Amino acid sequence: MPLAHPPTRALLERFTRLGEEADSELAMALAISHLISGGDAARCPGIDELVRRCGEASAHRLSARLRDAGFHPQLTNQPGLVHSDLHEVARTAIGIPITLSLIGLVVGRAFGCEARGVNYPGYFLVEVDGELLDPATFDVIPDEHQPSSPLPYASARDIGLRMLNNVKQIYARDGAIDTCLQLVDCQLAMVHGQRHMQAALYFEQGEYWQSIAGFDGARRAYLQCAELADDEELRGKALQRLEALQGRNQTLH
Repeated sequence: MPLAHPPTRALLERFTRLGEEADSELAMALAISHLISGGDAARCPGIDELVRRCGEASAHRLSARLRDAGFHPQLTNQPGLVHSDLHEVARTAIGIPITLSLIGLVVGRAFGCEARGVNYPGYFLVEVDGELLDPATFDVIPDEHQPSSPLPYASARDIGLRMLNNVKQIYARDGAIDTCLQLVDCQLAMVHGQRHMQAALYFEQGEYWQSIAGFDGARRAYLQCAELADDEELRGKALQRLEALQGRNQTLH
């Protein structure tokens, strides 16, 4: 299934702006929903209704309210696009950790709670008024089960990048490499001016182009990576790819 709204210049500029703004997590997620399904990029009626139903919330009360509303993770091995679409997650109460955490974050902030997304390797959490919530159950995680060192907060840029990584995996699984390239363009817009992030994304872009024998695009991407990379190992890999592509002719599609 193609993107509902392939990235335009205006949408890419929006991703750049949101990647630089504080507390723009909801706007970032809605822009991604607009990209993949055509959902409203300005507001989410499902979340507005949830806020109305939840009433006043503290961390523990919010936890109970979201459980009562039926929010839970999808339980299949292969999440679908709907689980990365905040509109659908708000409507169905089924999501993946990052989109469920966003529901908790947005609803918590609506009631004046201090709420932040929290990066966790291979997972995602939400902190509300100093309490860590597990989005699988929206239970407050007891202190004795929390990591010994503080976990890093997730910026709107972090959230956008991780959400689009999830979406890319779905399209790559289905062999839709052209769409994966469009999603990398969106991520590049989010990391404008961040050389180390740009370099890694250009390397990934090169791999996508190479996988469909788009050797001209691959060469451009690997060259950009080599020029931007501060990491000598990544720079070396890009240069090796460029050398391996010498003399390879573009396949026309």
